[in-house]
Amino acid sequence: MKNHPLKTILVLLVLLQTQIATCQVDPAYEIGTWKNFTDAAVSYTWDDNTAKQLTVAKPIFDNYGFKTTFFITTNWGPNWTAFQAASTEGHEVASHSKSHPDFGGLTEVQRLDELAGSKNAINTNISGNQCLTFAYPYCTIGDNAQTESLYISARTCQGAIENSTPANIMSVSSIVCGTAGSIITNDHFTSKVNEATSSNGWVVFLLHGIDNDGGFSPIASTDLDTHLNYMNQNQETFWVATYGDAVKYIKERDSSSIVETSNDNNEIVFQLTNNLDTNIYNIPLSVKRTIPMDWSVTSATQDGNPIGYQILEESSEKFIQLDALPNGGDIIITGEESLGLDEFSHSLAHLNLFPNPSKGDIAYLEFTLKKKGNLSISIISQTGALLQNISKKEYLSGEHQLQLNVSRWKGQPIYLVMSIDGILMTKKLINP
Repeated sequence: MKNHPLKTILVLLVLLQTQIATCQVDPAYEIGTWKNFTDAAVSYTWDDNTAKQLTVAKPIFDNYGFKTTFFITTNWGPNWTAFQAASTEGHEVASHSKSHPDFGGLTEVQRLDELAGSKNAINTNISGNQCLTFAYPYCTIGDNAQTESLYISARTCQGAIENSTPANIMSVSSIVCGTAGSIITNDHFTSKVNEATSSNGWVVFLLHGIDNDGGFSPIASTDLDTHLNYMNQNQETFWVATYGDAVKYIKERDSSSIVETSNDNNEIVFQLTNNLDTNIYNIPLSVKRTIPMDWSVTSATQDGNPIGYQILEESSEKFIQLDALPNGGDIIITGEESLGLDEFSHSLAHLNLFPNPSKGDIAYLEFTLKKKGNLSISIISQTGALLQNISKKEYLSGEHQLQLNVSRWKGQPIYLVMSIDGILMTKKLINP
């Protein structure tokens, strides 16, 4: 039966609306184009497993704490032990085919053998590794759909800086480095990454030999080292990521939704979700949310586990920035109005309730008094009921620590109410 054009249009509209609905981000939130809200992403990729990639290039990356990608040709005698060590350390080991043929001259069966055979060889020889990305030999694309059935992305070499979302994730542009390319010296590398900042782009460098190890289009290790030193000094601008991690971040970022499920004076709860396979897509996304200017954040957790965060002020607004894993459970930001602490400032120099969330039966309240004062401390429930009076006495100036047994209130948040000379302050303890 032939479809009516109007019916087809309506179906397409419904599908489009469904797609939009699944990728909505609450207006109070922002997902970073790149990790840590950097201006550009940069990936360094190595082809052909040449002699000094592991012995010369990798130690330079290790020195700065950066990770790189090795696209290996599996029939060319790779050092599996050394690549296993690199993978264990967080570097990516991915496929550059079995025998490095020009895919333009292969049959479908031959292409499949190159694609699947190399992937299987890598996964068989390197434990704990997922071979997820592919680099086309000679940058000649075979069949996108065939490659996509086995890999999440494939790299070519059009010589351009990629968009933050590539037009074709199975044909990602890279820039050839070394004597046969346009990127040879430290200045060339640095100029290219700086060029990407204006467009929030993704720079993928394609490297082969290093220090005349016999590989194609070599670069000098001194130029690489000088450039990576520059990248190390500018980590607030550039995210250095393996090719695979950049791809994962892109796909997660573009398919994730943020929905706020709760918001009160002391706690904000939201969910970061998408429909991707969490066995593959496991890179935390960087998220910002506005918070009240008079708020003091006391903790951030995901699925009950503490996550790192930082507080920023931009254009008279206050933000919390954190990294959260899509589909990783509720993200909870806990805070309190800072007025009480301000009023305490004449007598209280330091206050800390930890661990928060609690990790066992015991929590600690640590505080430093500037002068002698009458201090009372009580625990109350979320409904305001008095659970326990902890202390009511005069404390001398100096550092103090109280040990709190919180085991009887597991599964519910509790509040410590402190009073110094009639001024009240409340600290919330998450008690999972």
